[in-house]
Amino acid sequence: ATGRVGDGLLKAVIEDPKVEKIFVVSRRSSPRIEEAVASGRVELKLQEDFTNYGDLAPILAEVNTVLWGLGTSSLQVDDAAYTRIHVDFPVAFLTTWLAARTQAPMSFHYVTGMGTDPEGSAHWAREKGRAEIGLAAMARGTGLRTFAYRSGFIRPASDLSNPAHYLLEWVLEPGQLAISSEDLAGAMLEISA
Repeated sequence: ATGRVGDGLLKAVIEDPKVEKIFVVSRRSSPRIEEAVASGRVELKLQEDFTNYGDLAPILAEVNTVLWGLGTSSLQVDDAAYTRIHVDFPVAFLTTWLAARTQAPMSFHYVTGMGTDPEGSAHWAREKGRAEIGLAAMARGTGLRTFAYRSGFIRPASDLSNPAHYLLEWVLEPGQLAISSEDLAGAMLEISA
């Protein structure tokens, strides 16, 4: 909930009156998280190891919707780290969640990205495609629905966007290549509802 996508998802969730309880799982806090924790709207769970969610099992039994904002650009890490972040982390999470919560409704929303393709030429596209296929397979027969969002440009939350973000969004919008992080969260919440 501290990056471009996750922060916008959090902002939209905090502002949605239909969302009853919000848990944020993050390696660090942010001004938005701190404000929401202080208001009582959010409970922060600091997480160091994103391959082991065992400590979260008691709260995961309560959770019916996850908006997954954890990720990074393929330009910022090597291939092995990219796979760990975009495949291993969500697989570990779903494994723990499915063991903790055994009743529907459950929905897992995550961003893969435009160009995701398990047969693609780019490592990131193949790994994101592998994650889509693997997570959907894990969910089969459990009552969990998985939703992958293949967006192009995602603009940060409105209070963190600058004129360059808005310009890029405006240029890409006619081709349906851009969405704000808040609108993305709205779509995720609407689909869950």
